[in-house]
Amino acid sequence: MRTLPTGLAYPVVFCKRLRELPAGLGRHVGGRPVYVITNRTLKRLYAHSLSDLRKVLNVRAVLAVGDGERYKTPKQAAGLYTSLLRLGARRDAVVVAFGGGVVGDLAGFVAATFMRGVPLVHVPTTVIAMADSSIGGKVGVNHPMGKNLIGAFYPPEAVFLVPSVLRTLSERQRVSGLAEVVKYGLIADRNFLEWTRRNFTRLLAGSHEALTQAVQRSCVVKAKIVRTDPNERGRRMVLNFGHTFGHALENAGGYRTLTHGEAVWLGMTAAVHASTEVGLLSPAERDETMALLLTAVSQVVSRRSVRSLLRRTNPGAILDRMQVDKKRAVRGLRFVLLDRPGHAIVHEDVPSAAIHRAVRAMLETAEES
Repeated sequence: MRTLPTGLAYPVVFCKRLRELPAGLGRHVGGRPVYVITNRTLKRLYAHSLSDLRKVLNVRAVLAVGDGERYKTPKQAAGLYTSLLRLGARRDAVVVAFGGGVVGDLAGFVAATFMRGVPLVHVPTTVIAMADSSIGGKVGVNHPMGKNLIGAFYPPEAVFLVPSVLRTLSERQRVSGLAEVVKYGLIADRNFLEWTRRNFTRLLAGSHEALTQAVQRSCVVKAKIVRTDPNERGRRMVLNFGHTFGHALENAGGYRTLTHGEAVWLGMTAAVHASTEVGLLSPAERDETMALLLTAVSQVVSRRSVRSLLRRTNPGAILDRMQVDKKRAVRGLRFVLLDRPGHAIVHEDVPSAAIHRAVRAMLETAEES
């Protein structure tokens, strides 16, 4: 067990094995009452490990929500408030979010708002949660009009990473999560991008060693950006590369067809095309970047439900959904674009015609994959 060198105000603790987790959490949480929030699948899959927590921690309850983005709603948060109140939770309670990005966002939002805020600890269980969503303090829930429109910045007290749990992920979950890993190389670290290229086959195949390295390096890259801009008023916006397009796709599918990571894979292809449209990225750099993205995109669109969604989705519908994106500024939508592989900038003056062509190129790319 060791603490990663993130420089954040809270520790990001790396545990080699799940059996190390109770002791690590125990040293951090102490005797405070703990309420674990997870999903039903994980509660069943990790019943033994969650039981082990009770031997060390003062666990008052394990609360389980449905599995999937469609459960990240104000209604689900309200149900958790009710459960906590009925269980007698007070301001000394600690919420432990045990799960992927949906659980972390939802549990974090509940922790941020229950009794005006109670301590939060993340124990992420997916690639996307370990590499991205558990770091940085963003919490929130979705609204029918758009993703993550209701939320807050609420840093956890600690994050505990246990990469060994990634062995239980399905191929779809693993490929989905790698979108955020590749994103970090594209937006902020050319060396990490090149490492990802060399190891991409291993990452897709689920190599434990490669995934562990990818998670750790992603955390360090994200932490470096978050430290300089904790409330996303400047440089931190680059972390949304591919997300403005991707969130619109998720919403178009009712948060059922595409996972967040799958939508980001597709959204990054649109962002790459947009980068070339406005003259930031050369055609050669676009093709080089797309070569990496297409390996995963082809897996994403191989499913019938995804192909069906993309066929019935037109650029106009995507553009309409993008208008309620929370990153919208007075002058219009902010787009995160690449000015070279390994470096991203925030761009507010993207002509609507260029955005339309980028969305069309994304849909055509998916159709050809």
